Amino acid sequence: MRLAGKLIATFIVLLMLGLTILLTLLHTQYATAILSYGINTLSPYSFNARHIGYTITEPWHLTIEQPPYQHPATASVSGQTTGSLVQTNQAAVSRLVF
Repeated sequence: MRLAGKLIATFIVLLMLGLTILLTLLHTQYATAILSYGINTLSPYSFNARHIGYTITEPWHLTIEQPPYQHPATASVSGQTTGSLVQTNQAAVSRLVF
């Protein structure tokens, strides 16, 4: 029973350490690269942004600048469904705040 308690405590400490490292890295210039790589690797969606901003004074807000916007209308090309990107002369999202 002591071994199980030690393993659970070790897991919790390592999880908290990982979250602390992630929050620390969000304050650096590498936040955009880290989040882009993580989202592109762990999800089927493509993600790219010019800059991602985070500040500890507003811990539940993540600012994403110039994310690409995929138009919800889809076109069928040889039986496959593909999305079309917004043209440069159309309005585009320049900043998202979560």
